[in-house]
Order: sequence, then structure tokens, then C-alpha cells
Amino acid sequence: MKAKWNLFSEDLDSSIENLEPLPEHYESFIEKVKYISRKYIPRGCRTHHIPGLSSEIMDNYNTYINLFENNPFEEQTRNKGEELTNAIAQEKRNKWHEPLNKTDMKHSRKKAWGLIKRLNSDTTSVKGLSNVTPDQIAHQLLLNGKPQKLKQEDKPNKRIIRNKEKEGNHLSRPFEEDELNIAIEAMKLRKAAGLDNIFVEQIRNFGPKAKRWILALYNEKRNRKNIRKIWRKTKIIALLKPGKDTDDPKNYRPISLLCHTYKLFERMLLNRLVPFVDSTPIKEQAGFRSGKSCTGQILNLTQTIENGFENKKVTGVALIDLTAAYDTVNHRLMLKKLYDITLDYEFVSFRSSFRQQKIFHKKAANLVDTIIASNAFGDDGMDDDGLFFKLLGFSATENKMTKSLLILVPLTKTFKNADDWIFPAGFDAKH
Repeated sequence: MKAKWNLFSEDLDSSIENLEPLPEHYESFIEKVKYISRKYIPRGCRTHHIPGLSSEIMDNYNTYINLFENNPFEEQTRNKGEELTNAIAQEKRNKWHEPLNKTDMKHSRKKAWGLIKRLNSDTTSVKGLSNVTPDQIAHQLLLNGKPQKLKQEDKPNKRIIRNKEKEGNHLSRPFEEDELNIAIEAMKLRKAAGLDNIFVEQIRNFGPKAKRWILALYNEKRNRKNIRKIWRKTKIIALLKPGKDTDDPKNYRPISLLCHTYKLFERMLLNRLVPFVDSTPIKEQAGFRSGKSCTGQILNLTQTIENGFENKKVTGVALIDLTAAYDTVNHRLMLKKLYDITLDYEFVSFRSSFRQQKIFHKKAANLVDTIIASNAFGDDGMDDDGLFFKLLGFSATENKMTKSLLILVPLTKTFKNADDWIFPAGFDAKH
């Protein structure tokens, strides 16, 4: 049974006609979405499922069941059973051939890697329960978010110096419906929901009235310069890094499950901001930039090594990974830099309201939940759409480090992808 998205959209639009799009009515809106979803979106799992049994083969299956109930040992029953078995086997083969023929690492990497993992016959060892508690992992995450104390002379100036004559409102203007539709289309499906239990599939099927309601809500939040309490909450899931010891809290990588309505809001902010900050990172940086990727940097490194081999040079490579890079971003300095780039004080002041204390629901393996409150985490260090803090965060640091390394080794090149940096340098083989 499939979801009846048309009825879902129509019923939701009619149910919110008298609901004013205000932040205090957001919870009521969410409850209406959940109630209508229960009416038109099936839940649960299939109790009787035969892999490969398609709708085309269902008639043969029903015929075989009738013959088997009458006389299971009759020749016609056996022939029908063999025919049904062959049809199911052929259907299974077709299901494998289709993804193999359509696999494209460039446009659908997630599907491609999923297919490779399914084809891999290597046995994976099942890890037992960990002795690490959620409190221990939460404590480690807090330690990761603690920046190192700088000397007084090394502390940067974090104060925003306004230039009112050049200020504009190109980023803080009201959101439009086209911006909302573009942001919704860019959201990825089949993602886990946040604490409000609203999925991307539901947002994708909002009707025109529901979209206008959520758009008016976003503009109201922009005017009030605050966000809802539920948007400040996130569920943190700790995943063990591959091949690491399960009893060491440092070996767990956190992911956060934010509300998708909040992520949609941030994506709209991001789409406005990217044209302003796209030129901020140095040209060697490939992370978070359109048209560049980690694969391209690996190709550049390989080409550099090959060029050195042809010129009879030995290429040495230094690999640098920044520890807790996103968790230790100085947000006041980022806000100052954001203002210097955009000259939109209203946008920066609204973005600064996101820095208020958040509540994290912590879960590790099958252990009991615990709740920690912290503002040490980067606001966007672990979510999907806060890329502008990452874009702004690395440009100053990497410019300074790159210049220092170029002074030490003048022939050094740099290839970077987010917080992973590669510095290859060629030397004459005789030296």
C-alpha cells in the first residue's frame, strides 16, 4: 500500500486555513501534519513478503496456491511450481542487472557504494556491547569543543565595526516562494527525522497553502530574530569509527538529527549567502565548493607525483588533519567576518541569535539516554546545512598556515578538502 500524497496535501491545506502562521502556532502545525500523515501514509512492515514476487507474477502464484491446496503431488502442480520458481529467480536477476547498468558514481554515489557493499562477500565481525556510557561520550564531545586559550597578543579582534553608509539588506530581506521551492528540492530524501518527527518526504508533498504557511513562519522568525525551542534541540547519535576500540570515548563520531523544518530554513539562508562567501576560501580549498571535490584533489596529488617522477624528482607529502576543526570555530570572530563580507548587520544579528544554548539528547548504542546542555558545540559543526560557518572558518586559518609553510618550503603545493590538507613537495633524487 502506497502513501496517498495528493490527499495528504489537500487535507493539510484545508486544515491550516484558520491557523495563523506565527511561531507560537508551530507545534499545532506539526501536530496537524502528524495527524493527517497517519490517515494517508501507511506504517509498519510487510508480514508476508517473497523477494522477487512482482505484481506480474502474482497471478501465477495464486494459481499455484490453488493447485497445491487441491493436490500438491499432481504433475500440473509441480510444473506450475517450477514455472513460478523460475519466474521469481529471473525477476531477482533483473533487479540486480538494472542497478548495475544504471550505476553512476558521479550522479548517484550513495546508490553506487550501497550496491558495492551488497556485492561484497567479505564477512563483517559483529561487535559486542560497549562499556562506554553516553555520559562519557558527551564529556568527550564537550572537551572537543573547548578551544585552546590564546595569549593576549594572539587574540583576534572580535568586535564588529559597523559601516552604516555601505550597509544593505540584500540578505535580510523577506524570503520569497521561489527560494522556498528551490530549498525544498535540494533537500535529500530518506533522512532521519529530528525531535519533531517530520520527514523530508512530508515537506516535499506540502500543498501550496502549507508552503505559504511555512514561508510566512520563516519571515516572522526573521522579523523577531529568534528560533523555536524545538529547533534548538538535537538528538546526537554516537557512531563508532571503523576498526576502533569500542571502549574508548574518543573513537566515536557524533552525528546530529535536527528538525528538517529548521534545516530547510538554514538552507534558504545558505543559498543567499553562498554567492558572497564563495570567493572567500583560497583557490586550493575544494571542500564545500561547487564543482570541486575530494576526488579532484586526489587526482591533482597523483598528477603532481607523476610529474615529479618524469622530472626525476622525489615527491614528499605531508598530511595534516585538524582535530575538532568544526567544534572549535570561534563564532564571534565568524560573525565579525560575516559582517565584513556581507555588510548586512540585520542578517548577522539574526544569525547571532542561533548561538544561544542548545540541548542535546545523547544516545550511544543501546544504552540509556542522557541529556547535556552546552554552547561549546559549533552551531553548525554537526548539521547538514550550516556550511557558511565552515566556509568562513577555514579561510583565515589556512591562509596563515599556507604562507608559513611556503616560507619553509618554497616549492610546496597545497591540496585541501575541508580540514584535510596535503602538502606535496618535489626534491632532486640525488639529494
